Amino acid sequence: MAHYDLKTEQLKEMAPKLRAGDTVTLTGTVYTARDAAHKKIVAAMDAGDKLPFDLDGAAIYYAGPTPAKPGQVIGSVGPTTSGRMDPFAPRLLDAGLACMIGKGVRGQGVQDAMERNGAVYMVAIGGAGAAILAGGRYNALCAKFGKDMPAGGFGIDVESVADSLAGQSRPEVATRRDTVRIALTKGRLEKKTLALLKAAGYDISELEAGTRKLIFTLPDSGVEIVLSKAADVITYVEHGVCDMGVVGKDTIMEKGGSFYEMVDLGFGKCRFALATKKGKDVYGGYKTPVIATKYPAVTKAFFNKKNMDVETIKIEGSVELAPLLELADGIVDIVETGTTLKENGLEVVENVAPISARVIVNLASAKMKKAAIQKVIAELENGLNN
Repeated sequence: MAHYDLKTEQLKEMAPKLRAGDTVTLTGTVYTARDAAHKKIVAAMDAGDKLPFDLDGAAIYYAGPTPAKPGQVIGSVGPTTSGRMDPFAPRLLDAGLACMIGKGVRGQGVQDAMERNGAVYMVAIGGAGAAILAGGRYNALCAKFGKDMPAGGFGIDVESVADSLAGQSRPEVATRRDTVRIALTKGRLEKKTLALLKAAGYDISELEAGTRKLIFTLPDSGVEIVLSKAADVITYVEHGVCDMGVVGKDTIMEKGGSFYEMVDLGFGKCRFALATKKGKDVYGGYKTPVIATKYPAVTKAFFNKKNMDVETIKIEGSVELAPLLELADGIVDIVETGTTLKENGLEVVENVAPISARVIVNLASAKMKKAAIQKVIAELENGLNN
């Protein structure tokens, strides 16, 4: 993870080079726009009208109007939830938008458009004057739901509260705060992940001893290891009981969640692929294709990109049986060598997505334990090079 001082005119060149966890100080022209403004921009694009500003290389901060007080350049500004812009963002990215600034996770369609166009999404850091508790009147919102009545609401800035607590000196808080807990995937990725930890300089002798324990403290490291199933790695990291996790991209794509995907470790490589009986065409005809898979979310996302309807059937065991038994037209599954497919008379029609082991980080831990997590990631990256 690195820090960059950038001007907005550098974004088009630099965006593809930025990595999750990098920090950026941005200077220059940044446009503010929420969902209503995005809707108008897309409508103007559809109508062939002139846009209010050139999207090529531009940066948009997801915020509403920011009227300046007398003598000020700009008024108070804070990010709105980025997901509100997800229906429109891919169009703007395809038109050259280089940078989006907001808060919260982005949908798969936006992620794909960012990768396709070499763009970047930045998470805004709250200002020093941000309140821990803020709210307002919600009469209008109630009216939209048929209840014409006075109403109010408030929200708590959890990160600000966490920062305040982090400055306290309670021993039990400090102990947990100084430890980085990492959830590792048992099974396919376990052996290579342990080898990486060893190459990074960690003492993993207790893990190598073959004990039935599930939680291990690595000596003189400030690191705890938790062994769990792949899907549970994401659950533990997302809920904050583990700060980091090592899990396959296949699980990330299928399960999703709110966390940072920080590093591609480069091992455990395989791919999602669409396979059918030889000569079977799942793209032609009027019939909705039936696809058997252990990964229905991945399958639906793949066919959605093709603007195709698909019926998925969840299979827990050998997916290859489904087309052989005429239960499905094809399968979407993890493929390494393709030997099993060939031996069962199936062939790969199209690769869906590459898969490898990834490091994920809890959203709050990335801020509260930034230095400790950066140290672990740097050590893992050094281990990859050893």
